[in-house]
Amino acid sequence: MGIRLYQEPRLENPVMVASWPGIGNIGIIAVDTLREMLGAEEFGEIEPWHFFYPKRVLIRKGVLECLEFPGSKFYFRAMERGDLILFVGEEQNTPVVELSLNLMEDLRKRYRAEIEQAYSRIRAEVERNPQLRVKQVQQGERT
Repeated sequence: MGIRLYQEPRLENPVMVASWPGIGNIGIIAVDTLREMLGAEEFGEIEPWHFFYPKRVLIRKGVLECLEFPGSKFYFRAMERGDLILFVGEEQNTPVVELSLNLMEDLRKRYRAEIEQAYSRIRAEVERNPQLRVKQVQQGERT
């Protein structure tokens, strides 16, 4: 249970940008668009078993053929002025959000990343977790 890394990228001074769906899915659309534009490479995920209910189950003749969970993927991109870690969560895991945030904090520490977050409903949970350093950016504000 935790984070599964497919590879160990060498990152320098990375910034982590995390997104979950919310009102209008603005955060997740923005980060996913950034991921596509930069050609960020997937390097890990939060294992879903203890965090989410399946979003699709297919049982045929009593045999489980498909069990699909919402994705919670990590991507990276090496940049000239500090690397980038992107997190795209397809669903907010509100019943166990603290555990999920702790896993993200573990990854942040591993790569010594600063955290930038695009979020919606997750904000209340982040504010209760003093270990996370979060820079909140309001709509229309430039950093």
